[in-house]
Amino acid sequence: MTLMVINVLDTTTLEMSALRNSMDYERALFLANAGVHEVAAQLEADSAWLGTITEGAYPANDTYEAVAVSGANYTVTVTSKGVAGEITRTVQAIIEL
Repeated sequence: MTLMVINVLDTTTLEMSALRNSMDYERALFLANAGVHEVAAQLEADSAWLGTITEGAYPANDTYEAVAVSGANYTVTVTSKGVAGEITRTVQAIIEL
C-alpha cells in the first residue's frame, strides 16, 4: 500500500510540473506577441519611432522586451522576447510603414 501511495504522489508531482512548464511556455509566447503589438502601437503614433520597450511585473514577474530597428524598403524589424518562469520565447515581425 505504501508503494502505491508513493507512486501516486510521484506521478501527481510529475504531472503538475509538466503542466506548469506548459503554462509558462504558452505565457512566454503571449508576452512576446504583446511586445510586437506594443511596438506596432508606438509606430502608429509615430512612424519614425525606433527603440526598445520593456514591460514586466506580470504574474510571477513575467516580462517582455521588444526591439524595433530600421529595415529595408520602409520596414521596421521587431524582435520581441517573452519570459515566463524559466521559459523564454522569441517572436520576430516585419512591419511595413
